[in-house]
Order: sequence, then C-alpha cells, then structure tokens
Amino acid sequence: FHYFFSCNLCSINPGDDYCFMNIRKKKKNLFVFLFAFLSPALFLYGQDSIVKILHFDLVSISSFRNSFANNGLLIEKPDSIQRSRNEVGTLTDLFVQNGLFFIKSYGCGNLATTSIRGASASQTPLLWNGLNLQSPTNGTVDLSLVPAILCDVITIQNAGGSAGWGSGAIGGLIQANNVELYNEGFKLKYVGTFGSFGEAQNGIKISSGNSKCYADVRVYLQQSKNNFTFRNLGIANFPLDTLENSTFNQKGAQAQVGWRTKNRRHSFVLRAWYQKTDREIPPSMLEINNLARQQDEFFRSMGSWKINYSKISMELKSAVLTEFMDFYQSVNLPNSLTHAVSFINSVDCRIPISKSLITNFGIVANSSRADVTQYVPVTIQNRVSAFTAFE
Repeated sequence: FHYFFSCNLCSINPGDDYCFMNIRKKKKNLFVFLFAFLSPALFLYGQDSIVKILHFDLVSISSFRNSFANNGLLIEKPDSIQRSRNEVGTLTDLFVQNGLFFIKSYGCGNLATTSIRGASASQTPLLWNGLNLQSPTNGTVDLSLVPAILCDVITIQNAGGSAGWGSGAIGGLIQANNVELYNEGFKLKYVGTFGSFGEAQNGIKISSGNSKCYADVRVYLQQSKNNFTFRNLGIANFPLDTLENSTFNQKGAQAQVGWRTKNRRHSFVLRAWYQKTDREIPPSMLEINNLARQQDEFFRSMGSWKINYSKISMELKSAVLTEFMDFYQSVNLPNSLTHAVSFINSVDCRIPISKSLITNFGIVANSSRADVTQYVPVTIQNRVSAFTAFE
C-alpha cells in the first residue's frame, strides 16, 4: 500500500531504484521527526504536579425537575448552583439572574415586583412558610425587601393557585420556606460579596440541632452607594452624569426555634424576622437631584403546632405581621407614613378517607389594620376563607 501510494505522489514508475530510495529517505525523515516530538513524553512520569492538577473534588448539583406536579401545576425551583451564586442579595437578584420569570425592577435596592404569565404583582402572592406576605395596604410584595439568605427552599408555581390561596393568586405563587434542622449538629457559615460602587453583601448563619430540638439564627447586612456614571440622554449633547441620591442599606435578622416530643407526634416551631431598610430614591434624567428617600421597617413572628396521629395530620399556625413605611419627598411636603398590622390564624388538616383517597381541608382567618397618612382614616379588614381538596 505504501509503495503504490508513494509512487503516485512522486509520479515515478514502480520498480525504479530512485523511487525506492525516495521512499526510504522519507521514512527516515519521518522517524527522526516522530522521535524528536515524542521523546519528551518519556520523562513525564516524574512530574507529580500533573496528577494534582487533573484531580478534582466531587461536586454535587441538585435540581428539581421542571415537570407537572401531582396537582397538575408546573412548579420550578432554582438548583443548587443558582442558589450558591445568589446566596446573598435579595430574591430580585436570584430571579433576574436565573430568568425564572419576569421582574419589574427599578434598580439596585429599589422597588421590584413580579409578573408571572402576564399577571400583576397583586395576583402573585409570596408565601413565607405558608403565610401570605402581601401588604394589606397595596396588596403587593417588594422582592427587594426579601433577602435570599433567609430562604432555604424557594419554589415558583407558574399557574393559578386561587383554589387554595385566595382569589388573588391567579398568576402564580412564590413559596419561600425554612427547613427544620433536626439532627443537623452545629453549623456556622459566612457568605459575602463585594463589588463596584460601594456594593457589599454579608450574611452569617448559625444553627445547631439534635433529635429533639434545634435553633437557627441568621444575620445579614446589604449596602450599596450605587453612584455609577452614565450618559445622560435627557440633556443636550448627552453629557456624562453620575447617579445621585441612590444609596441602599438593608439589615436584619431572623431566628427560629423548634422542638418535638419523643414520639414525634407533636412538634412546635417559633420564628421571628426583623428588618430595616433605608433607601434613597434617585431622580430621573430630566429632573434636578432630589432628596427623596424611603424607610421600610417590619417585624414578623409566627408559631406553628404540628400534630401527627396515625395517618391523620394537622397543623395550626398563628402569626403577627407588622410593617412601617416612612416616605420623605422634599422639605416642602410632609412625610407619608404608613403603618399596618395583620393577625393571621389558620388550621390545616389532612385525613385519608380510603387507601386511594385523601382529603385536605382548612380555614384561614386574617384581620388587618392599616393607618395610611393623616388624610385617610384607620381602616380595618377582616377576612375568613375555607378550602378543601381531594387527592
């Protein structure tokens, strides 16, 4: 094969002495080239660093399959890599960077609301361990006020949940829950990120748990000057401008304590969450720098009691949610003050009727009181809802 192939290349008739000499010469040159190229590989056995460089630790990536759940609804959940990249920051950062759904955001630390399946923010509740965090004054939730470090499990339901969570949940549902840390031992974790324009996000988790009880404390601090430079398209000749009055500062803490009986028929959990946010509201490109700012402060507490007897399970919850907002626009205008408090009590029961049928029913009572500025009288709203489901 090589004989005829070489002869065809050099256009010499087979059998000529010159042809055979040419072939032997080419083979010799090829042998010298291969020896010079491959001979350094004989000495690579002594370089241990190669083995160390190619050694990687095992990495586990956990995810929730985006399929239809048992109730026929599409449910999404950020995987472990997405959560680790956005462990500090707010839910706005988590949802925007992972494209789970559309977020209407007004910049770092400013108002951020949801839009799932074309629905408004008031039609997409945010549940914290089963409690609806929608404000009683405007019916929305500002995602920039919910730090991601406080949530262990986040799920997004891209379909209506009005049958179980009220008539307002027709666009979707966001659930941010905390896990119970029994038998987890002692854990200490710090997470933090630092960036341009004075950005700093820090969080600390401390938890300890055994077979009977556990405790978990989380503290966080987020701040940013947000004074970046941009080309101002609202002024003639498009000069360079610096964003002013845009500082963002948020700090808070969350604690939870849980314990259960020896036979695990009864378990109790107490949770508390305090947060204070101070953010300046920057002007638009067409207006002179203003001094508008907004302070948000709230305290949320809840207690739950779970009862498990044979195949029957029941959960009772009681919560108090308070929020306070102070909006300052200018020296010539009075502050806009908003104070609201909600009392929530619920009972959820799950009973198997037969081997193939389970019923789930409950009742929720919500009483809210809101005091909005000096021009609107104190308003009280009482709402009671009941639900039932069969599986």
